[in-house]
Amino acid sequence: AVRRAGRPLAHLLLYGPPGVGKSCLAYVLAGELQMALYESSGAEFPTQASVLEALGNIGALYTTTGQPVLWLIDEIDGMTRVASYSAHSLMTHNYVTLQGEQYGGVPITIMGTTNRMSSVPPALKSRFQESLYVGFYAPADLARIADQTAKRLGIVLTAEAAQWVGENA
Repeated sequence: AVRRAGRPLAHLLLYGPPGVGKSCLAYVLAGELQMALYESSGAEFPTQASVLEALGNIGALYTTTGQPVLWLIDEIDGMTRVASYSAHSLMTHNYVTLQGEQYGGVPITIMGTTNRMSSVPPALKSRFQESLYVGFYAPADLARIADQTAKRLGIVLTAEAAQWVGENA
């Protein structure tokens, strides 16, 4: 929908249990929307200067590729409060100010992921336009997926076998 509308991707915060594919979705979105992906972890940002260093790398990536950048901050709850202020300034104004200098200005969408939504500072959480829960498939959904996949592959799968897959996958 974003591509059809010609709009930039909104800043996204994905939350849910480990292993459901939150970070993997960043790769899918970057590929589908022809964005360069800059991957990082919240623990990499103990200071505002570390965020500015990442912004320099993102600027270089933008200059090299000519593509808007999807900045994945995995485990965003690991950012210090000071670093998160820089991130939410970037999300609000598209730049960060430090000692009177402005940094940023390239087209960036921030995608944060976390297993612990309650650990994301409220000021940062409020800057995301979309917060989405990503969870595991329910057993009935897994059974349906197994059945559909088997049919596409020309394999006969009984209802009992599909149910077993759904309950044990």
